[in-house]
Amino acid sequence: MFYMQKQLSLVVVLSLFVALWGCKTSTDITIDGQFHGVADKNIVLEKLSPNGTQIIDSTRTTSDGVFSFTIKQTDENPTFYNVRYNDSYVPLLLLPAEKVKVDAVGNIYNNYTVQGSEGSLKMRELSHLTMSQALTLDSISRLYENAATPEIAEAIGRLYGSKYILLKRSVISFVIRNSSSLVSIVPLYQPVFGSKYIFDEPTDIVYFRVVADSLGKHYPRSPYVTSLRADLQRVDDAFAMDSLVSSTRDNPEDALPDISIKDAAGIVRSLSQTRGQIVLLDFTSYSTPELKLLNKELMGIYNKYRNMGFEVFQVCVDQNKAAWIQYTIDARLPWITVNDFMGQNSRALLTYNIKKIPSRILIDRQGNILARDLYDQALDDAIQKAI
Repeated sequence: MFYMQKQLSLVVVLSLFVALWGCKTSTDITIDGQFHGVADKNIVLEKLSPNGTQIIDSTRTTSDGVFSFTIKQTDENPTFYNVRYNDSYVPLLLLPAEKVKVDAVGNIYNNYTVQGSEGSLKMRELSHLTMSQALTLDSISRLYENAATPEIAEAIGRLYGSKYILLKRSVISFVIRNSSSLVSIVPLYQPVFGSKYIFDEPTDIVYFRVVADSLGKHYPRSPYVTSLRADLQRVDDAFAMDSLVSSTRDNPEDALPDISIKDAAGIVRSLSQTRGQIVLLDFTSYSTPELKLLNKELMGIYNKYRNMGFEVFQVCVDQNKAAWIQYTIDARLPWITVNDFMGQNSRALLTYNIKKIPSRILIDRQGNILARDLYDQALDDAIQKAI
């Protein structure tokens, strides 16, 4: 009898040990939240990776706006997530096994709190740091566009410059203070508003290197760090390419790196086939809101100079093949338009170190780069001079 009791006691102890061990080693992330005033609505959980955003779960809030998510986290590194309701969201940076509480009221992105995640608290600090200043810059920009006189425009421009410098200095300080956290990657790629980025000067590359070096020591296998290092490598390759381009000025037999991609008809079109013409190498996407306006402006310039040796070589990064082909047919574009449907992984983007869409490179008849990202009258003037 004593033996049987001893055996049963051992079974109970072992079962309790296994249960406790299972709790200790669980890497599941739990997110418990409440969006006040958002009753019986769909809430989406997004995972952010270097390749894009993926919806991984969804749920409906209760009548009190309460919701919950459980994430099976397999990566040991911190991972970026968004808890989204319509166009507003709560950004999170989560580690395995974290138990997170989120609470928001009104405008979710502007008025949320988070507990249980150090990385997510840093994300909140960053959003609060940039949000109000970005809105101020956007307002000043609109005032500048509607300035009544050149003198007023100049004064508004100076105000914009001072506010932008203030924002950038505060963000640089944030990046340096948090260079050992993956949150430091976010402002490196963060737009202030529209297509204006915080870190958009050539000298800003130093901050990318600081963050990459620091994070490489803490999270060497993180996909976000791998992507950052790849971007830096493309910059280094671009410097090497620029040196090569400079040397072609003394040796016109050399040429810029070639691009060979199929057009909508399936015919391979090569940049080298335009040699001897003035070429606008135009990187774009038919999903960008301003595309029709840009193509309309470009159509006028193209018609003006096409008989004088001017050509457009347009590289698109859209991945929806059917939609892209339909657009090219409907728009009746007269210039060369190609697409390899590889999106941001297009070899053309990597070859010419294109980090934002749209981007433009103006090339002379000898294959030398004349200018980058010219639009409207500035582009017209540059072509006129090259003709």
